[in-house]
Amino acid sequence: FYPLVDYNEESDYSRLTSLKHVFLGGESINCKKLKPMAESANFTSEIVNTYGPTECTDIASFYRISNQEIIQQKTIPIGKPLNNVELYIVNQEMDLLPIGITGEICIAGVGLSQGYYNAPVLTKEKFVEFPHIPGKKVYKTGDMARWMPDGNIEFIGRIDNLTKIRGFRIEVGEIENCLLKHQDVEEAVVVAMEDTLGTKELSAYFVANGDIANSELRNYLIKRVPDFMVPAYFTQLNKMPLNQNGKIDRKALPVPDLDNASSSSYVAPESELERMIAGIWEEVLNIERIGVYDNFFELGGHSLKAASIVLKINQVFETNLQISEMFKQPTIKEVVTLITKMQQHKRSTVLAVKEREYYPVSSQQKRLFIMWQLNRDSVAYNLPSAIIIEGNLNSDKLVA
Repeated sequence: FYPLVDYNEESDYSRLTSLKHVFLGGESINCKKLKPMAESANFTSEIVNTYGPTECTDIASFYRISNQEIIQQKTIPIGKPLNNVELYIVNQEMDLLPIGITGEICIAGVGLSQGYYNAPVLTKEKFVEFPHIPGKKVYKTGDMARWMPDGNIEFIGRIDNLTKIRGFRIEVGEIENCLLKHQDVEEAVVVAMEDTLGTKELSAYFVANGDIANSELRNYLIKRVPDFMVPAYFTQLNKMPLNQNGKIDRKALPVPDLDNASSSSYVAPESELERMIAGIWEEVLNIERIGVYDNFFELGGHSLKAASIVLKINQVFETNLQISEMFKQPTIKEVVTLITKMQQHKRSTVLAVKEREYYPVSSQQKRLFIMWQLNRDSVAYNLPSAIIIEGNLNSDKLVA
Protein backbone atom coordinates (compact mmCIF):
# COMPACT_ATOMS: atom_id res chain seq x y z
CA PHE A 1 0.00 0.00 0.00
CA TYR A 2 2.91 2.37 0.66
CA PRO A 3 3.95 2.52 -3.05
CA LEU A 4 0.31 3.28 -3.87
CA VAL A 5 0.40 6.22 -1.45
CA ASP A 6 3.65 7.51 -2.98
CA TYR A 7 2.35 7.11 -6.53
CA ASN A 8 -0.82 9.14 -5.87
CA GLU A 9 0.84 11.95 -3.91
CA GLU A 10 1.40 14.00 -7.07
CA SER A 11 -2.34 13.95 -7.86
CA ASP A 12 -3.20 14.79 -4.23
CA TYR A 13 -4.97 11.42 -4.03
CA SER A 14 -7.80 12.53 -6.30
CA ARG A 15 -7.66 9.11 -8.03
CA LEU A 16 -8.42 7.37 -4.71
CA THR A 17 -11.71 9.15 -3.99
CA SER A 18 -13.73 6.02 -4.80
CA LEU A 19 -11.77 3.98 -2.28
CA LYS A 20 -13.96 3.41 0.80
CA HIS A 21 -12.01 1.04 3.04
CA VAL A 22 -8.32 0.17 3.45
CA PHE A 23 -7.44 -2.90 5.51
CA LEU A 24 -3.75 -3.09 6.46
CA GLY A 25 -1.96 -6.00 8.11
CA GLY A 26 1.16 -8.14 8.15
CA GLU A 27 3.47 -5.58 9.76
CA SER A 28 3.26 -2.66 12.18
CA ILE A 29 1.91 0.46 10.49
CA ASN A 30 4.38 3.22 9.61
CA CYS A 31 2.37 6.41 10.10
CA LYS A 32 5.02 8.58 8.43
CA LYS A 33 4.43 6.83 5.10
CA LEU A 34 0.67 7.41 5.40
CA LYS A 35 0.81 10.99 6.69
CA PRO A 36 0.71 12.79 3.26
CA MET A 37 -2.42 10.83 2.38
CA ALA A 38 -4.08 11.46 5.75
CA GLU A 39 -3.48 15.21 5.36
CA SER A 40 -5.17 15.33 1.95
CA ALA A 41 -8.79 16.51 1.72
CA ASN A 42 -9.32 14.09 -1.20
CA PHE A 43 -8.67 10.99 0.88
CA THR A 44 -11.80 10.04 2.81
CA SER A 45 -11.33 6.26 3.10
CA GLU A 46 -11.52 4.46 6.42
CA ILE A 47 -8.20 2.82 7.32
CA VAL A 48 -8.38 -0.29 9.48
CA ASN A 49 -5.41 -2.00 11.11
CA THR A 50 -5.87 -5.78 11.25
CA TYR A 51 -3.95 -8.51 13.04
CA GLY A 52 -4.03 -12.27 12.90
CA PRO A 53 -1.99 -15.29 11.85
CA THR A 54 -2.94 -17.73 9.10
CA GLU A 55 -3.48 -20.39 11.77
CA CYS A 56 -6.50 -18.39 12.97
CA THR A 57 -7.98 -17.54 9.55
CA ASP A 58 -5.86 -14.42 9.08
CA ILE A 59 -7.79 -11.73 10.97
CA ALA A 60 -8.30 -11.96 14.74
CA SER A 61 -8.47 -8.28 15.77
CA PHE A 62 -8.99 -4.86 14.20
CA TYR A 63 -8.62 -1.16 14.96
CA ARG A 64 -10.22 1.74 13.06
CA ILE A 65 -7.57 4.44 12.56
CA SER A 66 -8.43 8.12 12.46
CA ASN A 67 -6.54 10.47 10.13
CA GLN A 68 -5.58 12.53 13.17
CA GLU A 69 -3.78 9.55 14.75
CA ILE A 70 -1.72 9.14 11.59
CA ILE A 71 -0.92 12.86 11.38
CA GLN A 72 0.15 12.96 15.04
CA GLN A 73 2.37 9.87 14.49
CA LYS A 74 0.72 7.89 17.28
CA THR A 75 1.42 4.22 17.95
CA ILE A 76 -1.38 2.29 16.27
CA PRO A 77 -2.74 -0.65 18.30
CA ILE A 78 -3.96 -3.91 16.76
CA GLY A 79 -7.29 -3.27 18.43
CA LYS A 80 -9.87 -5.61 19.92
CA PRO A 81 -10.95 -9.15 18.97
CA LEU A 82 -13.45 -9.80 16.20
CA ASN A 83 -16.79 -11.34 17.12
CA ASN A 84 -16.40 -15.04 18.06
CA VAL A 85 -12.64 -14.56 18.57
CA GLU A 86 -10.88 -14.50 21.95
CA LEU A 87 -7.44 -13.00 22.62
CA TYR A 88 -5.41 -13.72 25.73
CA ILE A 89 -2.06 -12.26 26.78
CA VAL A 90 -0.14 -14.70 28.97
CA ASN A 91 3.28 -15.28 30.51
CA GLN A 92 5.45 -18.37 30.06
CA GLU A 93 3.33 -20.28 32.60
CA MET A 94 0.17 -19.41 30.62
CA ASP A 95 -1.06 -17.11 33.40
CA LEU A 96 -3.19 -14.16 32.30
CA LEU A 97 -1.39 -10.81 32.49
CA PRO A 98 -2.84 -7.46 33.62
CA ILE A 99 -2.97 -4.16 31.72
CA GLY A 100 0.43 -2.85 30.62
CA ILE A 101 2.41 -6.09 31.12
CA THR A 102 3.98 -7.61 28.00
CA GLY A 103 3.29 -11.24 27.23
CA GLU A 104 2.49 -13.67 24.41
CA ILE A 105 -0.76 -13.46 22.44
CA CYS A 106 -2.89 -16.62 22.45
CA ILE A 107 -5.93 -16.88 20.19
CA ALA A 108 -9.09 -18.96 20.54
CA GLY A 109 -12.51 -18.96 18.86
CA VAL A 110 -14.26 -20.13 15.73
CA GLY A 111 -11.40 -19.03 13.46
CA LEU A 112 -8.94 -21.41 15.09
CA SER A 113 -7.66 -24.05 12.65
CA GLN A 114 -7.25 -27.71 13.55
CA GLY A 115 -3.48 -27.62 13.25
CA TYR A 116 -0.69 -28.13 10.74
CA TYR A 117 -1.13 -30.65 7.94
CA ASN A 118 1.02 -33.74 8.51
CA ALA A 119 2.94 -32.01 11.34
CA PRO A 120 1.61 -33.47 14.62
CA VAL A 121 4.64 -32.41 16.71
CA LEU A 122 4.39 -28.76 15.66
CA THR A 123 0.60 -28.86 16.09
CA LYS A 124 0.97 -30.13 19.65
CA GLU A 125 3.51 -27.39 20.42
CA LYS A 126 1.45 -24.48 19.07
CA PHE A 127 -2.17 -25.57 19.62
CA VAL A 128 -2.47 -26.14 23.37
CA GLU A 129 -5.10 -26.56 26.05
CA PHE A 130 -5.80 -23.33 27.93
CA PRO A 131 -5.36 -24.12 31.66
CA HIS A 132 -7.84 -21.49 32.87
CA ILE A 133 -10.81 -22.77 30.81
CA PRO A 134 -11.32 -26.58 30.66
CA GLY A 135 -11.70 -27.81 27.09
CA LYS A 136 -10.52 -24.51 25.60
CA LYS A 137 -7.79 -24.78 22.95
CA VAL A 138 -5.66 -21.77 21.98
CA TYR A 139 -2.99 -21.03 19.42
CA LYS A 140 0.33 -19.69 20.76
CA THR A 141 1.24 -16.99 18.24
CA GLY A 142 4.78 -16.17 19.32
CA ASP A 143 3.79 -12.48 19.18
CA MET A 144 4.41 -10.13 22.10
CA ALA A 145 1.80 -7.55 23.10
CA ARG A 146 0.14 -5.85 26.07
CA TRP A 147 -3.33 -4.67 27.00
CA MET A 148 -3.94 -0.91 26.93
CA PRO A 149 -6.22 0.80 29.49
CA ASP A 150 -8.90 1.39 26.81
CA GLY A 151 -9.22 -2.35 26.05
CA ASN A 152 -7.15 -2.29 22.86
CA ILE A 153 -3.97 -4.32 22.39
CA GLU A 154 -0.58 -2.83 21.57
CA PHE A 155 1.67 -5.07 19.46
CA ILE A 156 5.31 -5.21 20.67
CA GLY A 157 7.07 -7.71 18.42
CA ARG A 158 8.02 -11.33 17.94
CA ILE A 159 9.32 -13.58 20.70
CA ASP A 160 11.97 -14.53 18.11
CA ASN A 161 13.20 -10.91 18.36
CA LEU A 162 13.32 -11.03 22.17
CA THR A 163 16.93 -10.95 23.29
CA LYS A 164 19.13 -10.56 26.34
CA ILE A 165 21.85 -7.92 26.40
CA ARG A 166 24.18 -7.92 29.42
CA GLY A 167 21.52 -9.73 31.48
CA PHE A 168 18.62 -7.44 30.51
CA ARG A 169 15.66 -8.84 28.56
CA ILE A 170 14.93 -6.55 25.63
CA GLU A 171 12.09 -6.40 23.10
CA VAL A 172 13.71 -4.76 20.08
CA GLY A 173 10.27 -3.63 18.88
CA GLU A 174 10.16 -1.06 21.68
CA ILE A 175 13.44 0.47 20.47
CA GLU A 176 12.20 0.46 16.87
CA ASN A 177 8.99 2.25 17.86
CA CYS A 178 10.99 4.86 19.74
CA LEU A 179 13.30 5.45 16.76
CA LEU A 180 10.29 5.89 14.46
CA LYS A 181 9.12 8.79 16.62
CA HIS A 182 12.19 10.76 15.57
CA GLN A 183 10.96 13.36 13.09
CA ASP A 184 13.38 12.36 10.31
CA VAL A 185 13.38 8.56 10.66
CA GLU A 186 11.16 6.80 8.10
CA GLU A 187 11.92 3.16 8.88
CA ALA A 188 13.84 1.46 11.70
CA VAL A 189 14.95 -2.07 12.51
CA VAL A 190 16.96 -3.22 15.54
CA VAL A 191 18.64 -6.62 15.72
CA ALA A 192 20.87 -8.40 18.21
CA MET A 193 24.24 -9.42 16.82
CA GLU A 194 27.51 -10.81 18.13
CA ASP A 195 30.67 -8.76 17.88
CA THR A 196 34.08 -10.24 17.11
CA LEU A 197 34.52 -11.18 20.77
CA GLY A 198 31.23 -13.08 20.89
CA THR A 199 29.44 -10.43 22.97
CA LYS A 200 25.82 -9.69 22.07
CA GLU A 201 25.17 -6.11 20.99
CA LEU A 202 22.22 -4.19 19.56
CA SER A 203 22.55 -2.83 16.05
CA ALA A 204 20.06 -0.29 14.63
CA TYR A 205 19.32 0.24 10.93
CA PHE A 206 17.28 3.17 9.71
CA VAL A 207 16.03 4.97 6.61
CA ALA A 208 15.68 8.73 6.97
CA ASN A 209 15.02 12.01 5.23
CA GLY A 210 18.58 13.26 4.82
CA ASP A 211 21.70 12.22 6.70
CA ILE A 212 21.45 11.79 10.47
CA ALA A 213 24.55 11.57 12.66
CA ASN A 214 24.76 8.44 14.81
CA SER A 215 25.35 10.65 17.84
CA GLU A 216 22.03 12.42 17.26
CA LEU A 217 20.05 9.18 17.33
CA ARG A 218 22.03 7.88 20.28
CA ASN A 219 21.33 11.03 22.31
CA TYR A 220 17.69 10.88 21.21
CA LEU A 221 17.33 7.35 22.61
CA ILE A 222 19.34 7.99 25.79
CA LYS A 223 16.64 10.46 26.86
CA ARG A 224 13.82 7.98 26.22
CA VAL A 225 14.96 4.43 27.03
CA PRO A 226 17.29 2.78 29.59
CA ASP A 227 20.97 2.82 28.60
CA PHE A 228 21.04 -0.96 28.01
CA MET A 229 18.41 -0.47 25.27
CA VAL A 230 20.54 2.03 23.33
CA PRO A 231 22.09 0.23 20.31
CA ALA A 232 25.87 0.04 20.12
CA TYR A 233 25.82 0.55 16.34
CA PHE A 234 23.72 2.68 13.96
CA THR A 235 23.64 2.19 10.19
CA GLN A 236 21.77 4.43 7.77
CA LEU A 237 20.40 2.71 4.65
CA ASN A 238 18.87 4.03 1.45
CA LYS A 239 16.16 1.37 1.74
CA MET A 240 15.45 -1.73 3.80
CA PRO A 241 16.12 -5.16 2.26
CA LEU A 242 12.85 -7.04 1.66
CA ASN A 243 12.08 -10.75 1.38
CA GLN A 244 9.79 -12.39 -1.19
CA ASN A 245 6.74 -11.50 0.92
CA GLY A 246 7.63 -7.81 0.87
CA LYS A 247 8.57 -7.77 4.57
CA ILE A 248 11.87 -6.52 5.97
CA ASP A 249 14.52 -9.23 5.66
CA ARG A 250 16.48 -8.98 8.90
CA LYS A 251 18.98 -11.61 7.80
CA ALA A 252 19.96 -9.49 4.79
CA LEU A 253 20.90 -6.43 6.86
CA PRO A 254 24.58 -5.47 6.39
CA VAL A 255 27.27 -5.77 9.04
CA PRO A 256 27.84 -2.39 10.75
CA ASP A 257 30.80 -0.39 9.45
CA LEU A 258 32.91 -0.04 12.59
CA ASP A 259 35.56 2.03 10.78
CA ASN A 260 33.04 4.83 10.26
CA ALA A 261 31.15 4.36 13.53
CA SER A 262 32.41 7.59 15.07
CA SER A 263 30.97 10.90 13.90
CA SER A 264 34.30 12.73 14.38
CA SER A 265 37.25 12.87 11.98
CA TYR A 266 40.22 10.70 12.88
CA VAL A 267 42.92 12.47 14.88
CA ALA A 268 45.86 10.23 15.83
CA PRO A 269 47.17 10.07 19.42
CA GLU A 270 50.28 12.21 19.83
CA SER A 271 51.63 11.98 23.38
CA GLU A 272 52.79 8.77 25.01
CA LEU A 273 49.83 8.92 27.42
CA GLU A 274 47.34 9.28 24.55
CA ARG A 275 48.88 6.29 22.74
CA MET A 276 48.70 4.16 25.88
CA ILE A 277 45.05 5.05 26.51
CA ALA A 278 44.24 4.43 22.83
CA GLY A 279 45.86 1.00 23.13
CA ILE A 280 43.62 0.14 26.08
CA TRP A 281 40.53 1.28 24.16
CA GLU A 282 41.52 -0.72 21.07
CA GLU A 283 42.06 -3.84 23.19
CA VAL A 284 38.69 -3.60 24.96
CA LEU A 285 36.64 -2.45 21.94
CA ASN A 286 38.56 -4.72 19.53
CA ILE A 287 38.88 -1.83 17.07
CA GLU A 288 42.01 -0.55 15.36
CA ARG A 289 42.91 3.09 14.77
CA ILE A 290 40.90 4.95 17.40
CA GLY A 291 41.30 8.72 17.32
CA VAL A 292 41.61 10.96 20.36
CA TYR A 293 38.25 12.64 19.63
CA ASP A 294 36.30 9.45 18.87
CA ASN A 295 33.30 8.96 21.15
CA PHE A 296 33.57 5.78 23.22
CA PHE A 297 29.85 5.00 22.92
CA GLU A 298 29.73 5.62 19.17
CA LEU A 299 32.39 2.92 18.82
CA GLY A 300 30.12 0.34 20.47
CA GLY A 301 31.07 1.02 24.07
CA HIS A 302 28.71 0.42 26.97
CA SER A 303 28.82 0.34 30.77
CA LEU A 304 30.57 -3.05 31.03
CA LYS A 305 33.28 -2.10 28.52
CA ALA A 306 33.64 1.26 30.26
CA ALA A 307 34.18 -0.58 33.56
CA SER A 308 36.86 -2.74 31.94
CA ILE A 309 38.68 0.31 30.55
CA VAL A 310 38.50 2.18 33.86
CA LEU A 311 39.90 -0.87 35.69
CA LYS A 312 42.85 -1.17 33.28
CA ILE A 313 43.58 2.58 33.43
CA ASN A 314 43.53 2.61 37.24
CA GLN A 315 45.86 -0.40 37.36
CA VAL A 316 48.36 1.01 34.87
CA PHE A 317 48.40 4.63 36.03
CA GLU A 318 47.50 4.15 39.74
CA THR A 319 44.60 6.58 39.45
CA ASN A 320 41.04 6.55 40.77
CA LEU A 321 39.08 7.15 37.57
CA GLN A 322 35.32 6.53 37.95
CA ILE A 323 32.96 5.02 35.36
CA SER A 324 30.65 8.02 35.70
CA GLU A 325 33.52 10.26 34.53
CA MET A 326 33.85 8.25 31.31
CA PHE A 327 30.14 8.73 30.61
CA LYS A 328 30.55 12.49 30.96
CA GLN A 329 33.86 12.70 29.08
CA PRO A 330 33.87 9.82 26.56
CA THR A 331 36.90 10.65 24.41
CA ILE A 332 40.56 9.74 24.80
CA LYS A 333 41.48 13.44 24.87
CA GLU A 334 39.15 14.05 27.82
CA VAL A 335 40.25 10.91 29.69
CA VAL A 336 43.91 11.91 29.30
CA THR A 337 43.09 15.33 30.80
CA LEU A 338 41.43 13.62 33.79
CA ILE A 339 44.39 11.30 34.35
CA THR A 340 46.90 14.18 34.11
CA LYS A 341 44.99 16.15 36.76
CA MET A 342 44.86 13.10 39.04
CA GLN A 343 48.59 12.50 38.70
CA GLN A 344 49.40 16.15 39.41
CA HIS A 345 47.17 16.06 42.49
CA LYS A 346 48.84 12.84 43.62
CA ARG A 347 52.32 14.36 43.29
CA SER A 348 51.46 17.50 45.24
CA THR A 349 53.18 17.53 48.66
CA VAL A 350 51.10 17.72 51.81
CA LEU A 351 53.07 20.03 54.16
CA ALA A 352 53.03 19.39 57.91
CA VAL A 353 51.63 22.20 60.07
CA LYS A 354 53.39 23.55 63.11
CA GLU A 355 52.83 21.70 66.36
CA ARG A 356 50.23 23.45 68.57
CA GLU A 357 48.02 22.75 71.54
CA TYR A 358 44.85 22.40 69.41
CA TYR A 359 43.79 22.66 65.75
CA PRO A 360 40.68 24.08 64.04
CA VAL A 361 37.92 21.50 63.59
CA SER A 362 36.17 20.84 60.30
CA SER A 363 32.52 21.78 59.59
CA GLN A 364 31.45 18.17 60.05
CA GLN A 365 33.26 17.97 63.41
CA LYS A 366 31.52 21.18 64.53
CA ARG A 367 28.17 19.69 63.63
CA LEU A 368 28.87 16.50 65.59
CA PHE A 369 29.96 18.54 68.62
CA ILE A 370 26.72 20.56 68.53
CA MET A 371 24.64 17.35 68.19
CA TRP A 372 26.47 15.87 71.21
CA GLN A 373 25.75 18.98 73.30
CA LEU A 374 22.03 18.73 72.50
CA ASN A 375 21.83 15.06 73.51
CA ARG A 376 24.87 13.83 75.41
CA ASP A 377 23.33 10.40 76.08
CA SER A 378 22.83 9.62 72.39
CA VAL A 379 24.79 6.71 70.90
CA ALA A 380 23.80 7.54 67.31
CA TYR A 381 27.39 8.38 66.33
CA ASN A 382 29.14 5.64 68.30
CA LEU A 383 31.21 3.36 66.10
CA PRO A 384 31.21 -0.19 67.51
CA SER A 385 33.98 -2.56 66.48
CA ALA A 386 35.27 -6.01 67.43
CA ILE A 387 38.81 -7.39 67.33
CA ILE A 388 39.84 -11.04 67.61
CA ILE A 389 43.05 -11.45 69.60
CA GLU A 390 44.99 -14.69 69.22
CA GLY A 391 47.48 -16.02 71.76
CA ASN A 392 48.06 -15.18 75.45
CA LEU A 393 46.59 -11.79 76.37
CA ASN A 394 48.55 -9.42 78.62
CA SER A 395 45.65 -7.67 80.36
CA ASP A 396 47.85 -4.99 81.95
CA LYS A 397 49.19 -3.85 78.61
CA LEU A 398 45.72 -3.95 77.10
CA VAL A 399 44.38 -1.58 79.79
CA ALA A 400 47.38 0.71 79.45
